[in-house]
Amino acid sequence: PRDVAVDYQSLYEEVKDSIDDYRTRERKALDEVESLKDKEEATQQRILELERENDALKHALQRQQRPVVEGDQVDVIEQLHAKFNDDTEEAERRHAAELRTAQSRADAKIKAYRDAAEVSAREC
Repeated sequence: PRDVAVDYQSLYEEVKDSIDDYRTRERKALDEVESLKDKEEATQQRILELERENDALKHALQRQQRPVVEGDQVDVIEQLHAKFNDDTEEAERRHAAELRTAQSRADAKIKAYRDAAEVSAREC
C-alpha cells in the first residue's frame, strides 16, 4: 500500500462536487417547502373565506325558511332592507363603471380637439 498513489486533487474535486450537489438539492428542497407553505397559507385563507360564506348562506337560508308570523314582520323588513342595500350597491358599482367609461371617452375627445386645435394653430 505504500506504493499506491492517491490523487488528492481528484478526491477533493469529487467531494466538492458532492457537497455542491447536496447544497443545490437542499436549496431546491427549501424553496419547495416555502412554496408549499405559501400554498398552504393561501388554501387556509380560502377555506376560511368559504366557511364564512357558507355560514352566511346558512343563516340566510334559515331566515328564508322560517314561516312569516304576524309578529315576525321585523325579519321581513330586515330582508327587504338587505336586498335594497345589495341592489343599491350593485347600482352604484355599475354607475361608477359607466362614469369611468364616459370620463375616459370625454378625455379622449378633449385631447383630440386640443390636438386638432394645435395643428390648426400651427398652420395659420
